[in-house]
Amino acid sequence: MWPPVAALGRVRWRNKCAASKGAGRVTDDSHGTMEAAVAVALQCVADGAQEECVDGADVAAVADVARVLAQSIRRMALMVPVAPERDLVSVVNRIAVEAAVLHASLARSMSRAGPTLRSVLSGHARSVAEGLSGALRHVASCRTKPDLSVIGRAISACDAVASAPADNRAAVAAALDVQVASIADAFDELCMSLRSSEDDVGELADTFVKAALSGGEEDIADEDTVPWTSAERAVALPGGRAIVLVVLATVRRIHRFLQEAHREFGDADSVTWLESVLSAAVALAALVDEFVADLLPRQPGAAVLTNEIESIRQQFSDLHNLLIESGPFAAADVRESKGLTVKGAVFIRNALRKLTAACRGATQAADRLLYTTLSTS
Repeated sequence: MWPPVAALGRVRWRNKCAASKGAGRVTDDSHGTMEAAVAVALQCVADGAQEECVDGADVAAVADVARVLAQSIRRMALMVPVAPERDLVSVVNRIAVEAAVLHASLARSMSRAGPTLRSVLSGHARSVAEGLSGALRHVASCRTKPDLSVIGRAISACDAVASAPADNRAAVAAALDVQVASIADAFDELCMSLRSSEDDVGELADTFVKAALSGGEEDIADEDTVPWTSAERAVALPGGRAIVLVVLATVRRIHRFLQEAHREFGDADSVTWLESVLSAAVALAALVDEFVADLLPRQPGAAVLTNEIESIRQQFSDLHNLLIESGPFAAADVRESKGLTVKGAVFIRNALRKLTAACRGATQAADRLLYTTLSTS
């Protein structure tokens, strides 16, 4: 991770005098020049600068570029308080070049990504663009500001790219992990209710009475809801636990398979099938969450619970059919054609344009700043 802000602040104050005497101060004009250039570059994005996405490239290569970029930003963070102006400008120039390479790599990777991977990389692209723009603005406007958290955000954004999924299969597996956690939480809540004492029902009834006597309506449930009785709990909660356990085991199986599948999975680019599995799992997790919410601690009536159970059963059936009819779980795999047109990368185009414009503006501003510094030294 990037150097602690407090430590950088101490370095800044310790070297303040040396920096101001030996490095050459930045003039207000040069500050304004760099800041204005970055602002103009970003404005070009708003005006609709064009960007082209090309095919090919691997997300692993994007991660390598991001690591190099993060290292350069860390170097800039250390140099901001103490470095001579011309040295700092050279680092900024290098960052601009490396960021442009990262932009090109992201664009190529996005052109062959499925919807889930495209969404992940889109978020990374926006984070890198915004973080880098903020860091360059910081360097342009104030070298003596002790709070370097704005530079840290740029570093964190680059570090996040390095851990991005490498293909559509990995992206879907990561997204499924969220659904597994959601269903597991619901399962844990049900288990806790099964272990709880029957006195809970009596305590819940007391809460109703106290709320009614005090006139407080915020603690009273809807008129159509009633507390669980001991008999109802004995039937409903174990049944609910069994339903959620089956769903959790199934989604975990899919998640584990996608995590462990490498060459066995083939191309790992069966976009339609992977997205269908993820969509079904997301819908199933939402139904389970709603079902458990109605089980604990009150229930809205047998009819509602019956409908919710039927919805879970139907969604589970759809997922089951999807698994046995296509994909690597089937006897005969159904492979979907891979690849994505340039139009498919539209979701990240704005972020990529912003990143490109910021890099271009930073390069131009750094050159002007260097010229100003050399002319006045």
